Amino acid sequence: MNQSNGRIIGIDLGTTNSVAAHIDDTGRPAVVPDSDGNPLTPSVVFFDDDGVMVGRDARWYGQSDPTRMVAEVKRHMGDRKFSFGYRGRNLPAEAVSAIILKKLKQEAEARIGPIAGAVIAVPFYFDHTRRKATKDAGRIAGLDVLDIVNEPVAATLCHAYGRRQVGDAAPLDGDQPSRRVLVYDLGGGTFDVAYVAYDARRFRVVATDGDVRLGGTDWTGRLLYFVAEEYLARHAYDLRQDLSLRQRLIHECEEAKHALSKRPRVTLPVGQDSKRMDVDITREKFEELTADLLLRTEATTCDVLEAAKSDWLELDEVILVGGASRMPMVPSMFERLAGWRPDATLPPGEAVALGAAIHATIVGQQAGTAPPSRPGPIGPVEEINVNAHSLGISLLDRATGRDRTSVMIPRNTALPHRVTRRFRTVSDGQRSALVEVLEGEAPEPEACVPIGQCRLDQLPEGLPAGSSIEVTYAYEANGRVRITARDPVGGRFAETEIFLSAGLSPTEIESLREFVAALPVM
Repeated sequence: MNQSNGRIIGIDLGTTNSVAAHIDDTGRPAVVPDSDGNPLTPSVVFFDDDGVMVGRDARWYGQSDPTRMVAEVKRHMGDRKFSFGYRGRNLPAEAVSAIILKKLKQEAEARIGPIAGAVIAVPFYFDHTRRKATKDAGRIAGLDVLDIVNEPVAATLCHAYGRRQVGDAAPLDGDQPSRRVLVYDLGGGTFDVAYVAYDARRFRVVATDGDVRLGGTDWTGRLLYFVAEEYLARHAYDLRQDLSLRQRLIHECEEAKHALSKRPRVTLPVGQDSKRMDVDITREKFEELTADLLLRTEATTCDVLEAAKSDWLELDEVILVGGASRMPMVPSMFERLAGWRPDATLPPGEAVALGAAIHATIVGQQAGTAPPSRPGPIGPVEEINVNAHSLGISLLDRATGRDRTSVMIPRNTALPHRVTRRFRTVSDGQRSALVEVLEGEAPEPEACVPIGQCRLDQLPEGLPAGSSIEVTYAYEANGRVRITARDPVGGRFAETEIFLSAGLSPTEIESLREFVAALPVM
């Protein structure tokens, strides 16, 4: 697709809300609002007989009939066990996400014209499978997905550009020091921390960590549990058993959570008809109920600082991103840890999409496809990322007789990176060697994610056990992984390339693309 025939947008496909942004005619990043002027679109899909609804209407209808609603689908990305039945099809998470993306694309086209391509932001801690699923969702939605950008990188781009610390407006006299920031991104369903060093022309991620199953929805869940148990104790009825009541209560707990960020106390009416009761919740009680969740983010944050071989004194700023980071307990945590308050000036729900739009322009400029009539926000910028998960190989441990994971490229390694190691055959006369590529930190291969294989066949006859096999892992900056295996004796050579190869097949993607294209999306 020729990007000069339309706009390139950045998309934050969030657990709770999704946002699209673009570079406007003045060269500034700007959010693309929906038809009602709202910058955020709830990531909720309601499957009606006449079509599908996305956003606020979907959430409203879903309270009455939760069986037709899908929310928080981002938590299921890459999960082959997830599906939702509609019109005779079992829709995977990629297809449900594609419906949300189609809605964003429709709204953007109505506002700014044809959409030629998109960059989609994902949590840094998303693994190989989830990244592939996100890119597939974009394709199913009819988008030309130019790149996947990590959410903390996008947020840092938004922050740095807004401060005129990067891009054409930043000083290039060589006197500008490199800045070191810690990005704390607590969204609706995922959590990321990244240590980033940057100057006007270079972004470098030093270390990262996170949790794809931790976010604001878990704080809401603690409120839900507390309120439901209070009601159960008084009325001997569990509101969570009724799907409609449960969905309504989730929404009310979400509103109460937001209110507690502004007020020290809220009163939540619970139940219906004659069996209603008011539950008083103080901010202190809420923080007590969720203390362990916050502690998990604290531990991860400190781990990233340690992995970066840095400390609080060396940081220039801590940047808060994601709606859940605005809970007062978060900046209070940083005051205790660092002795100063973090920067909370970025729009929490929009910063990632705005940064993704900037990254989209970088991609377009590098490819020579950025629309010449649209001024770009920045000149050439080099982005250096790290791998969020280790890449390893499955080996037989002779001492135990069991398979184990041997790490080839540890997580937080600057990309691109290449490593070669020698391994040994396990039996006399072995004629082939299988390299199973694993992603993850666990010492047990079954606890890691298998992402590909490389088989070396026709080894020389009569090789004794313990003969060398040379294996090379090359992890490129764009996410490609090249695996080679070589027999130093016979000169046999095998190579495979792994690039987001898991998940849906091209045939499945095309079939779902046609299905989603035909769906009325409201």
